[in-house]
Amino acid sequence: EVYFDAIHSLGYVAKNILAETEREDSKNIDPEAWSTANPKKVKEQGESVIELETKKIDKMVRACDNVRDKVIIRLLQDTGLRASELTNIKLNQIEEEWEDNKIIEVLTAKRDGHERSVFYTDRTSVLLTEYLDGGGRSKYTTAEDSEYLLVSLRSEKIHPNWLNRIVRESAEKAGVQEVMFTDAKGHDRYRYTAQHFRSNFAIKSVKNGMPIEFLRRILGHADMDTTKDAYLGFRDSDLRDAYNRYYS
Repeated sequence: EVYFDAIHSLGYVAKNILAETEREDSKNIDPEAWSTANPKKVKEQGESVIELETKKIDKMVRACDNVRDKVIIRLLQDTGLRASELTNIKLNQIEEEWEDNKIIEVLTAKRDGHERSVFYTDRTSVLLTEYLDGGGRSKYTTAEDSEYLLVSLRSEKIHPNWLNRIVRESAEKAGVQEVMFTDAKGHDRYRYTAQHFRSNFAIKSVKNGMPIEFLRRILGHADMDTTKDAYLGFRDSDLRDAYNRYYS
């Protein structure tokens, strides 16, 4: 690491990649500080709906230092996957066909044995191709021996808390991050997190007309009530827009 510090100081490399690795694998990372706020806790703080701005998500992608992190943000945006589900995706679960980009056999985070498919856009497919076939993934030393999609310099797969840190830091770099509230332990809870991408996916899907049963299956919920209770609160402005659309 001293060597990389030296050549970094001389301007030969953009950053010390070993120092970055130490940050990623450090046991000093506080799981509470980097984990995702429970949506029910967010509601208790007065924020019933977590919806993210698409233009700000685009800024986050542009602010990423590498294609892996861009893939993470776009897959969260497109699929509604939990962070733990995304980090467990294996290479053989990626299917790309002419009109059907999807991740198959996604096991729900609660490990109840249920599997589902989730889908992603052509925009994300381009990033995945760059990551998988254009050298984005192979630059990580663990990639050759790892069966997982998302790898790091020292681990065969990314930890969910680290994935959430990538999301939060990308939002900070893009200048779009905001503190929603401070929890009982004194930790700031932020708007742009992995869990809130899942909430955003749910809200936008319903607003665009997706039936609740379809959404339940995509999100991997065992019953409809979970989908409704966790994600489908609506602001007064949403109700007003719906009224104007269907009645006026």
